[in-house]
Amino acid sequence: MKKLLLIFGMVTCWMTLFSQQLNIAPAATITCTGLQTSYPPSALNDLIISTCGTQEFWMNSSSGSTTDYIEWTWPTTQSFDEITFYQADNVPNRQLVGGVLESWDGSQWVVETSFDTLPLACENTISFPRITTAKMRMTNMIIGAPGSTQNTNVNFREIEIFQASVAPNDAGVIAANPLQGVCPASIPVEVTIQNNGINRIDSVVVNWYML
Repeated sequence: MKKLLLIFGMVTCWMTLFSQQLNIAPAATITCTGLQTSYPPSALNDLIISTCGTQEFWMNSSSGSTTDYIEWTWPTTQSFDEITFYQADNVPNRQLVGGVLESWDGSQWVVETSFDTLPLACENTISFPRITTAKMRMTNMIIGAPGSTQNTNVNFREIEIFQASVAPNDAGVIAANPLQGVCPASIPVEVTIQNNGINRIDSVVVNWYML
């Protein structure tokens, strides 16, 4: 289990300490059910993210279907713990609200995690316990936010999958308050630290610099 620590301090100006792990989605081959040749799965990991309101990918899919899926296959085993969905639009229709992530263990699909409360937005990010596999799929997709008149044919602009740290010792900032600049003043700062590494840790040093 990841250990969380709270760090308190005083600074005169604040800059966020967040950093992003490597996006491993471009290294995967993507397949799906209900393929649309004019909006291919390769559009999901081509690093081209159009503005919200632009559809780059869609598939014939039904909300809650256990046979509809989007599948990522890597040439080697990967570890990841975060996914960002760039929804095609921020209207209820065809929005991804939830789903189940499964990994392939060599003989069968194994449920790893599920989610079902993505808010209506152009961009959503989910975090989950580290998954290690060379093949992953998303199925049981809940399509259509409240008020939707179309709960089928989910669509996106891009899906990014972020590599989990496999370093023995790797602490990272997952939350901070405040997030915005507050100069000039001296204010209390609260930072939440998460252990992203493999080893258990009992102390950490947090560094920052001034803007």
